[in-house]
Amino acid sequence: MARPRNFDPEEILQKAMELFWAKGYHATSIHDLVQHLNINRASLYTHWKNKHQLYIESLYLYRRQSSAELLSLVRSQRSALEIIEDFLSQALHTNQSHLNGCFLVNATTELATKDKQVASLISENKATITKVLSAIIEAAKEENEIKSTLSSHDLAHYLFSVYTGLCVMRQSQMELISLQTSIAFALSILENDR
Repeated sequence: MARPRNFDPEEILQKAMELFWAKGYHATSIHDLVQHLNINRASLYTHWKNKHQLYIESLYLYRRQSSAELLSLVRSQRSALEIIEDFLSQALHTNQSHLNGCFLVNATTELATKDKQVASLISENKATITKVLSAIIEAAKEENEIKSTLSSHDLAHYLFSVYTGLCVMRQSQMELISLQTSIAFALSILENDR
């Protein structure tokens, strides 16, 4: 008869995500996880096959939480430009509050070139976010709020790239004013007829 599980997997996953987010995949050992999660190795391996599976599930958890934040922005009664500005500004505020950058961007720079699962998750995330941004831009073009004649799809990919760059640059301690200027420039591209 199997022993009853004496931990909440969602709570453990949240804590694992925070540890991987703070230290990175390679710098986080099984010993670190056991200590931080306050569970024994056997329990960890019973629920998750290995460190890598726990890491992947942590990335998916982060992605769900980030998607919920973006969805909240989209559902707000704000204008498209305000939603996009808030989206880009999250790259600055996330780094200020957590000092760890964006977990998905960190995963991209640490593992995406070597790990197919991470690369696939990053690609899915980019596709989802750019699809949402593209829809926001397209609707705003119809309302004449966004005047750019560039394709909504191309603009969405551009904004995603700006967001990613902001995350990396903010983590490198670049001056906040310089990053805010980058956001203003990105928004000006949307507002100009070109």
